[in-house]
Amino acid sequence: MNASSSHLSSSEGSSIMTSRLPELQGEGLEICTAIGVLTLAAVSLEKSLVNLLSALGKISFERSRSLFYSTVSAKARLDMTRSQIEHSGVPDGVKRAATKALDKAKKLTDRRNEIIHGDIQTNTLGRFTLTSRMTATAKPIRQRLITSSEVWELADEYATLFDYMDELSSDISFPLMRNSWTGKYP
Repeated sequence: MNASSSHLSSSEGSSIMTSRLPELQGEGLEICTAIGVLTLAAVSLEKSLVNLLSALGKISFERSRSLFYSTVSAKARLDMTRSQIEHSGVPDGVKRAATKALDKAKKLTDRRNEIIHGDIQTNTLGRFTLTSRMTATAKPIRQRLITSSEVWELADEYATLFDYMDELSSDISFPLMRNSWTGKYP
């Protein structure tokens, strides 16, 4: 079975043609699995960003979630969160840490978007080629090989960042607790 004639079975047992999906065995299955985990990691990072927005803006989680999801643009969401840093009243070290975390989130999101919104196809050597585009109809702006290990590493970077952001949000929201950067209490 090759990528141009793969079939998936639906829950009703019928077959669905998947001519543009990687072959769902071996490395193709591994890439698809890694992309699924990456997607879940990105959702977890979004929740951490909502927590950070809530902590920085001193607003309820529900209000920050409503604001955060009022746009679908990842850049706008990050900018919205970033805009709260300067007027948050948190110490300069926490401001620097929040800025650094948001910069990292931007880089990870750009890499994730390249994968999620790109075209992944099997090439003649049985490897997978990722074609990136600015829009769905635009000419390719980049074409390169992609491996499942690259996607797994990106998912791991997301997990590390959302853990860090959750800790950061907690330190901002509960300043009487130990400061994770200095190890001291205020």
